[in-house]
Amino acid sequence: MVGNICFMIFAVILIFLLHRKEKSKSELKCHLKRYGLVLAAFGVIFFILVKFFGRLNGDLETTIGEFENMGSLSAFDSFGSWRGYIWRIGLESVPDFWLTGIGLDNYRDAFEYRADFSTLPWSQGKGHNEYIHILVTEGVFALVNYLALLFYAFFTGMKSALKSINKDRANAVVTCIFLTMFIAYTSQACFNSSVVNTAPYFWVVLGMVMTKNHQRPFGYRKKLKQRQSKS
Repeated sequence: MVGNICFMIFAVILIFLLHRKEKSKSELKCHLKRYGLVLAAFGVIFFILVKFFGRLNGDLETTIGEFENMGSLSAFDSFGSWRGYIWRIGLESVPDFWLTGIGLDNYRDAFEYRADFSTLPWSQGKGHNEYIHILVTEGVFALVNYLALLFYAFFTGMKSALKSINKDRANAVVTCIFLTMFIAYTSQACFNSSVVNTAPYFWVVLGMVMTKNHQRPFGYRKKLKQRQSKS
């Protein structure tokens, strides 16, 4: 759900970015109409799931109740189908294992190393938040490295899309599609950790976003200035 919402929001932002230099509004209106059709399709699917299958009624009511009662520790623990409890236990282990983490993909050890482990109701092997999972299991530097990769991929993709608007329209559109997929995954990663069904596609999209012609190695600007000064 979070991924779909972020997908729709970022998609309309990219539509306006792609058309920011165009004087004619006809193509912009055409793309907005197509976006409206996609949005309507999402609305119909959402309506069918709620009205005829009751899939989201309970989830929405539970989520609203969780936000209203976030003041207490017990309410935080129950947030997101008890994701709050998983996050809290993991984050409480970070001060002791901040450098290297508690162990690669061993999130459950954050529960088991505690002195009060026997009193805990249950344990979990996944962080249900990709960023917290990396922080707890691999440490601060691994999280910083992963976030740096995500930011680099995002800004490289944005640069590729914006610079290709007038030169290569097809490349700009395709890059924007990959960017929306990228945003959708990184948003839903706040509530899941390396979903097996989608993680391989994410890494493919990540590579497609970082087009080679817009990547810049360290020291690029310095070398560019040296070349310009020699010429």
